[in-house]
Amino acid sequence: ARINILGGTAISAGTLVAQHATAGAIDALGTGPVTMTNGTLQFDVNGTFNNSITTSSPSPPDPATAVISAGSHKVELANTVTTGAASTLQFGVSGDTGTIALSGANSADAASSLVVAGGTLKDGGNAAVTALAFSAASTTVNTGATLDFNNSFNQAIRNLNGSGSVKM
Repeated sequence: ARINILGGTAISAGTLVAQHATAGAIDALGTGPVTMTNGTLQFDVNGTFNNSITTSSPSPPDPATAVISAGSHKVELANTVTTGAASTLQFGVSGDTGTIALSGANSADAASSLVVAGGTLKDGGNAAVTALAFSAASTTVNTGATLDFNNSFNQAIRNLNGSGSVKM
């Protein structure tokens, strides 16, 4: 069965799996914004996700970690991705082989962190990855994961950590 979500979606714990797409658009969560204070948004289908995503700590300066995973799929995040203060935005988990492409006008708070833990985080060709990786306090690419700038016109990372791959 498919549910229709009106308004926004908040994820504060656990895993929410988006597994429905219509004509290539992942529409399992409706069209409203997604707010994450912890927890995981797992994509179980290929396609484009057009909702905005915002991560934040429920009580700064206490840290929060939000995870977005494509598993073995190819997912484009076409709207804005915003990380708030004291939040860590993690793309993928260990063992993921999928690709998350960013193409929205993204932003990261200077007190946030970015982690590529599995699979590939790829730029859509418009410096969408740089908007996060250069603005966040740190970017970590774990072993087996790839951060791919995809020959974007602007490539920059602040405080790079980890032993994964970075493609410029």
